[in-house]
Amino acid sequence: MIIPLPHQTTQKILPADEPSQLAAAVIRQWRLAGSLDLELIDRLGHQGLDDDPAVAVRGVSALYSIVIEGLCDDFSSSGVDACNQVLLRLFNLIRPFAAGQEMDRLLTTLNYDSTDQLLNRYKRIQNRRPLSGSEKKKIKKIFILSRVTVGADVAITSIFVQRLLFSFPRADLVLFGPGHLQEIFYGMERVCCLDPGYNRCGSLVERLTFWPDLYNFVQRLWRNLRSDEVLFFDPDSRLSQLGLLPLLPEETTCYFNSRRTLDLGDADLSLSQIANNWLNFILTENRCCPPAVLNNPDHEQAARDFYSQFDPSVSRLAVNLGVGGDGRKRVADPFEEQLLFSFLQKKETLLFLDSGCDTEEKLRVEKLAYKARERGIAVDRVQEAQVESKKIFFAHGMIIFEGGISSLTAMIRQNHIFFGYDSCCQHLVTAIGVPAVIGFAGAPHQRFRARWQPRNLSGSTITIPIENSEPDLHERDLLIKKIITAMGRAGKYPAACMCTDQPLKRKRS
Repeated sequence: MIIPLPHQTTQKILPADEPSQLAAAVIRQWRLAGSLDLELIDRLGHQGLDDDPAVAVRGVSALYSIVIEGLCDDFSSSGVDACNQVLLRLFNLIRPFAAGQEMDRLLTTLNYDSTDQLLNRYKRIQNRRPLSGSEKKKIKKIFILSRVTVGADVAITSIFVQRLLFSFPRADLVLFGPGHLQEIFYGMERVCCLDPGYNRCGSLVERLTFWPDLYNFVQRLWRNLRSDEVLFFDPDSRLSQLGLLPLLPEETTCYFNSRRTLDLGDADLSLSQIANNWLNFILTENRCCPPAVLNNPDHEQAARDFYSQFDPSVSRLAVNLGVGGDGRKRVADPFEEQLLFSFLQKKETLLFLDSGCDTEEKLRVEKLAYKARERGIAVDRVQEAQVESKKIFFAHGMIIFEGGISSLTAMIRQNHIFFGYDSCCQHLVTAIGVPAVIGFAGAPHQRFRARWQPRNLSGSTITIPIENSEPDLHERDLLIKKIITAMGRAGKYPAACMCTDQPLKRKRS
């Protein structure tokens, strides 16, 4: 049962109670009038707290995937302001409940009794002045929050890690985020990755009340240091509710607002470029480095061993069709089937197809494998544990792979070229310098595409904007021809090193 709204004093005609419709109405009004219907936000919030799990799941999904992500994806200062309103409204909603008591107690202890005080703090930390040379010399420990998703941690967090390792050669870095940080920053010198257990797919209570535990965790790690010996970098992380909740004192906090409106001349910059520019201001430097990953060397060797069984003349093409659960980013069937079988028309081509990490993607891959066998195309599978020893008895066909981020990255590195959608793999591929073609569908506007398209400074990445995710037969044929032509161009570029600015180093054994 939905909890009554105490502030609602007048009757109001509302859309149907279906959360997705309520969320769509919120975004529609914001785009048309530039304002939010806060009653609808409250209604969605109460649905997210409903005793019925089915109602709660739909409410949370609508709140985050439609409202919050929709506002964030606008990449505008007005979108940032509106998103802050939504999150602050949700904080106020949950504080009186039993589940929010610890959050309420801690905010009160820290003198954040009202949302205005949290918002004022948020505004202050965006006006951080650059660090002086003398201040930089005192720093002993730097805390960095993860962006939570793999793609964003490669595109943004890896820039922070590289730049801060260079700028603070005597400081240790502590990264807070999911387990994939251990894979993309494997054994890195002076870097410690800690998983605080944030569930980005969790309930509304889990997402909003995670903060007190993280706050206490961070406090324990810096209690023996002075405030001038510590820096805290927040790259617009979900762990801090996009910077709205404090974790360390303001004087130590460096908040990167990745969603604000940029100057007109900077409109086409990617998030990696924007991160570099912001760090240049904060660190008083003039440097630039591309995204990078430091992979497990055992996985790299296993991938080399696996591909050594093939003649060098065999064309090797890696494909990932993941979209992170966002169906808008893929092209409707039968596009993927036609594209992959167009790739396989070339003789002696090995198509390496990642099985993905979610059920929907795995089902699509299984369907493609079935269709391949129907056409008489050889298909085999390799799991991460089999990579070193698995034998493939054909030089033309499809290899289905199942494994973690590190092993997947190592396998892709051994391919000549990559194709995928706007997903984590486009950023991994960019970071390791493998030539790639990215089909960028579902972008709400050019600004979104500019922010998230990979900028490959070492190799070649060609992004193909796809305006229509449901093309007719003629449009689909033209798109496939465009992709194949682009792959011919991109494949002429050799793979290059990860980062020409400063190579990442592993810890000494």
